[in-house]
Amino acid sequence: MRVAMVFVLLFSGCSLFRPPEPVVLPFVPGCADYVALARAVVDGRRAGQSRQEQRLQVDEAAPHAAVHRATVESVYDWPRPTTARDWRALRETTAAAAEVRCVNRPARTLRGGWPP
Repeated sequence: MRVAMVFVLLFSGCSLFRPPEPVVLPFVPGCADYVALARAVVDGRRAGQSRQEQRLQVDEAAPHAAVHRATVESVYDWPRPTTARDWRALRETTAAAAEVRCVNRPARTLRGGWPP
């Protein structure tokens, strides 16, 4: 009986000392993420995804939907490549543009430019 009372007292005290709730940090994409997104949009187009399907995925990219939307529109505005070489060129051109945008972003932000 005493052993049971000791366990009850020990375990009842545990509820008073709960660890704090974990702090969930928001995901902040970096340059590598923007470049990977650009390549993924091109790969999706090559695999047969329509512009509309890509646009539906943009809503899931909040709060970075503007970058995703711009990438989708620029990729789908290009004429559809027909050779593997043309697909590689589109993929690398899009990735390079995403990288330049990411690198130039701090300068635009300091000047108060858009997008932040």
